Amino acid sequence: MTKTKSTKRALLMSALSLLMCVSMLIGSTFAWFTDSVSSTNNIIKSGNLDVELEYLNGDSWEKVTATTNVFEKDTLWEPGHTEVVYLKVSNLGTLALKYNLGINIVNEIESISVEGNELRLSDYIEFGAIDNVETPYADRAAARAAVTESKALSTGYTKAGSIEAGADAQYVALVVYMPETVGNEANYKTGEVAPQIDLGINLMATQYTSESDSFDNQYDANAMFDGVPAARTTVLSKMPVVTTLSGNTVALDTGYVFNTTESYDAAQKNEHRYWHADFVATIDKDITSDDAGLAGQYDSYSADWLAFELSEFLGNNVAISAGSSIRMLETAGITMNYEELCGIVKEFSCGAFAVNQAAMEGATLTVELRLYETEGDPNTTTGPKNVETGEYITIGKYSYTFGAKKVADVTTLANAIANGGDVVLTDNVVVNSTITVPSGKTVTLDLNGNDISYAVSNSGASAIIDNRGNLEIVGKGTISFVAENPDLQAIPSYATNTITNEATLVIGEGVVVTNESDGGASYAVDNKGVFTLDGGTLIGKRCALRIAKYNQDNVKFTMNSGLVKGATPAWIQLPGSNASVAPTIDVVINGGTFETTKATSADNNVMYTYSYGNSHANTSITINGGEFLGGTVSIGSGYKDDAPVLTINGGKFEYDVLQWLENDAYQVLYSANK
Repeated sequence: MTKTKSTKRALLMSALSLLMCVSMLIGSTFAWFTDSVSSTNNIIKSGNLDVELEYLNGDSWEKVTATTNVFEKDTLWEPGHTEVVYLKVSNLGTLALKYNLGINIVNEIESISVEGNELRLSDYIEFGAIDNVETPYADRAAARAAVTESKALSTGYTKAGSIEAGADAQYVALVVYMPETVGNEANYKTGEVAPQIDLGINLMATQYTSESDSFDNQYDANAMFDGVPAARTTVLSKMPVVTTLSGNTVALDTGYVFNTTESYDAAQKNEHRYWHADFVATIDKDITSDDAGLAGQYDSYSADWLAFELSEFLGNNVAISAGSSIRMLETAGITMNYEELCGIVKEFSCGAFAVNQAAMEGATLTVELRLYETEGDPNTTTGPKNVETGEYITIGKYSYTFGAKKVADVTTLANAIANGGDVVLTDNVVVNSTITVPSGKTVTLDLNGNDISYAVSNSGASAIIDNRGNLEIVGKGTISFVAENPDLQAIPSYATNTITNEATLVIGEGVVVTNESDGGASYAVDNKGVFTLDGGTLIGKRCALRIAKYNQDNVKFTMNSGLVKGATPAWIQLPGSNASVAPTIDVVINGGTFETTKATSADNNVMYTYSYGNSHANTSITINGGEFLGGTVSIGSGYKDDAPVLTINGGKFEYDVLQWLENDAYQVLYSANK
């Protein structure tokens, strides 16, 4: 199946040989004896072959077209549910015909059942066919009772028949049902992809041995159906993790399996036998080769996938316009014809993944299994050999719209966050090294009811997440960190944080961020950028939140709701010493709660400011609401000459708000409203 160099050389030599033969013919002249007889009074009338398929819609028969849905729309199947479809095949032409009426599954979406087993709806749906049913049954139960033989839906159904010109139509009733014996094995979990199957109804007709010529009526005996091959498409319920040509490990965003529905013997008799099979990917959005990747696997007995980022074949940053197509097998250097697809491979898996998640969001990828027409004997050594004409037919198709990246392991989580975009956690993840949100990337991380924890032994600065871009964390779940070797010095030289924010961070309702480390510099969130707490919870064994000004242009903390809890819930720090210009920090508290884990006392700090030498003159603290429980809000400790600008417009304070002066003296800035 692989295009080898020798194959290419053979093709080239064949083409050159043909060219030489043609040129020799052009230079030659042939003479032939000729004669002719003309008759202009002969009338030959063409017979026509015209078959029609109709279904009973209420009380009237309606024509079946490519968009007809003969089954009840939006039906939710359950044990005992039955549907009956009545079909009519008519011969509208002047020639006798034979036909094949078939039903097959053209697409199946799988789910995951309890205990992790794949749930295929087709395993629990059965059907029967009843011939010569012109008058509908009284009810569905009667139709089902008339079924004498049922089959698993995955086997399909074929009815063969013939109709003379002018003869009456032929009828068939299809009875589709879920047996009452089906139990919880077909009951998928809430929140999972609902199992779904798409049924295809195909009617093919050709000439029949009825009309006679001068000898007999057998000249139609070998007439073949103009059958267009078809493939069944099944969506993978669990996306595999693949390794690209460059060694990157990624989880597919979407994956699907194409199965041919024709046997190898039948394919060898099909006129499409030598047509080239290929999978063609089309995107409806302008992207670049750096934004996405494709993958394929055609050996049913191997778990190995051929995966590549588009840039690995097309080059970096190559523009791919909306609507342009990429042939996967041809790009990978593989040639496969239709009979090989049916006989050797039988099953072909394809997939795609976002390299740049943000760029791919909202884009719809369509993958078609195409057969490209070829001409020339594939076994010849003297003429054109299986050369594509440019014409093709589509025998299988699947579309996927990129949305949130769903991840269930640390590798794909790190890759997804590095690529930007929406990321949804589908399982608990243990992180073994810091995950970085790169500068310029925007990420929405949905914990989706799952937890992230950090398990690493180190003696240096560390964090679960180092945010240098735009990060929003939503959904219910916990991000927890316990450092095995935190810095226990009185003045720590390195921090062991759950989240270090150096850019823009938002933590939403339901998100819990904890740090149970013993170190003096171990924070649930160490904020050195712009941080908004919108309902989340920060918990630290020592301190849950540090707001620190290093060299950032903008440091700000806004709390609209949520909880900050620790021995000392929060502190505002100026680590530098004697800067010529006072650093700027803005803190705005609109709601939420600051609460100490210590026994309630006026000696506790629920929020305090501290400086190693820089002035707090440009530090602004505005309190519009919220609760401060178990201790005081303490202002001006450390560098005491220039205290922060404090504005209190509301809120509940269990103890007075204090400003510390020289010699540990203090003044009350705001009296507690106990």
